Amino acid sequence: MLSALVNGIRWRDLPRDLSPWQTVYDHFRRWQTFGVLEQVQHALIAQARRRDRRGQPKTVAVESQSVPTTQKGGRAGTTVAKKKSKGASATS
Repeated sequence: MLSALVNGIRWRDLPRDLSPWQTVYDHFRRWQTFGVLEQVQHALIAQARRRDRRGQPKTVAVESQSVPTTQKGGRAGTTVAKKKSKGASATS
């Protein structure tokens, strides 16, 4: 069960004691569309901060991932050069 908590679970593999997976998925999509999940998350964070007697955060840290790229950018910088045939070079 810990693996499901960490990695999630496929909709069709939901426990049988819940509603059919299609119903659960439909509710999830509606809540996601209307921002309900985000509102619940913000409410829970605010409640925890009040419980711990902490105010709103004064700074925010944003984590990002560095991706190597070329100055030129685009596909041209990431494609592999094709080998030249022997007949294409005047020196061979």
